Amino acid sequence: MKIFRQTSKLVPPSDVVPKTTVPNKNVATLETPSKRKVDLNFTKFEPSKKTQRKKAKKQTTQEPTTTEDAPAPVVTVPPAPILPPPAPAPTTPAPNNYYPPIPRVIPRSLKSVKTDSLDETTQKDKAEMVEKMPLSLYHHCMQTSDTTALRQMQVNYPPVKYGVIESEVEMLCSPVSKMFTVVTSLTRDAEQKLTALGVEFDNDRCILTMTESARRFLQDAQTAATTVCFAFGAEYHEYLMDDSDTLSKVSVPLLMAITLQPRFDVANRRKACSILRRKLPKILANFTAVKREKMAFPINIIEKAYCQNPKYFKIVAEIKTDSEGERKKELEAADVEKNEMIQKGGDKKRRNSSKKSN
Repeated sequence: MKIFRQTSKLVPPSDVVPKTTVPNKNVATLETPSKRKVDLNFTKFEPSKKTQRKKAKKQTTQEPTTTEDAPAPVVTVPPAPILPPPAPAPTTPAPNNYYPPIPRVIPRSLKSVKTDSLDETTQKDKAEMVEKMPLSLYHHCMQTSDTTALRQMQVNYPPVKYGVIESEVEMLCSPVSKMFTVVTSLTRDAEQKLTALGVEFDNDRCILTMTESARRFLQDAQTAATTVCFAFGAEYHEYLMDDSDTLSKVSVPLLMAITLQPRFDVANRRKACSILRRKLPKILANFTAVKREKMAFPINIIEKAYCQNPKYFKIVAEIKTDSEGERKKELEAADVEKNEMIQKGGDKKRRNSSKKSN
């Protein structure tokens, strides 16, 4: 068995074979012993790279590299302001293709001063007040259930929007006495126009024959509405009556036709005028201006009459029925005042004469 002894002899630097370097850039290059300076006396001390890296870490402050290491920012949120509720969007009404919107100038809560109560007016009463002339005549004056005559009346007198003349508006802005004077004048004009067109009347102003030219004239929109009302009552004279029961039931348009008939008694015609005028404030308060514009005469001119003089729409008592009883009372009161004035005048004369004698 061979035993190898270790010698203390150092190998000379020239005999050390240098190691080959790897071409990889990441691997550090090795220094050969020939280039290294060996300090055999250990007078110099070079710290290792490991201790140098530790010192460099201590000198540099560690900065957070991730969001977990970074401290959370403090954010202060101000309280939400209290805002007012948003205003509702304005709603535009649907366009009306036939009648333009009419501004309301008459108060909706208009009521009569006497005993007229709008709360007691039923739906049926409101519908009966504004019925057209043929329909109201069929419901309250004709004693038959046959609708043939009704259809014939509706064909001869269709719902036409007739022209309005100044005198028609004026008669709704005056008391019954003045209104009846205007009605008498309009009746005379209507009879003359129809006679010129070939219409024949009897002694009671009832129509005996109607011509085609007169029929076209009555269906023309330029014709006065009072002329049409007069012709309707004169043509269907066998159905239209003027008794108290009929006057209290028929509509306002048919009441206008009754007031225009010269064959009826003057007192009943005045009464029809009074009932008609007392129903107008109820129609004012129960129907809008747009609805009244589509209704028959004289309902469709209420707006113009109210704008011209609202006195007789607000205070119904000022209309005054102007009946025979009231006229007698007024004459008696006038006579009493006249006698009192005469007596006072006689007393003054006696006193003056007595002073002169003294």
